[in-house]
Amino acid sequence: MTINERFTVIINTLYSGNKSAFAKAIGVAPSVVDNIVGKRQGKPSYDVIEKVSALAAINLNWLISEIGEPLDFYNRKKEQPEEKKAASPELELRLLEMISDKDKTIREQAEELGRLRERIAQLEQRLEKTAGDVSTGDIASVG
Repeated sequence: MTINERFTVIINTLYSGNKSAFAKAIGVAPSVVDNIVGKRQGKPSYDVIEKVSALAAINLNWLISEIGEPLDFYNRKKEQPEEKKAASPELELRLLEMISDKDKTIREQAEELGRLRERIAQLEQRLEKTAGDVSTGDIASVG
């Protein structure tokens, strides 16, 4: 099996053959993936291999040289439907606290934006009034 075929195995297993979804997941353009698994059958760059390995916990020995077990995610994929691991209550509380803090910051920033917009409008009115009050009769004419 070629490295191109091993990429196809990964795409078919993780993304049901959707090359675009796979490309997005590893952070490359769809054309990069198509060059590897499409008609061209180009060899993947080191960067692409590294991204794929990090994404799917793939056995690099298998990916590069077909030595060892192919994909670590087979075992994880089998476990996920049977037992969905719930987040710990401490983690949930921490996440909720973080969300609450972010919401508070967003509200404060929205209020500040409102105050700044109001101040800008006041300054613009003041500028217009000041510009209107300037007497054109005091301007010396040249010539």
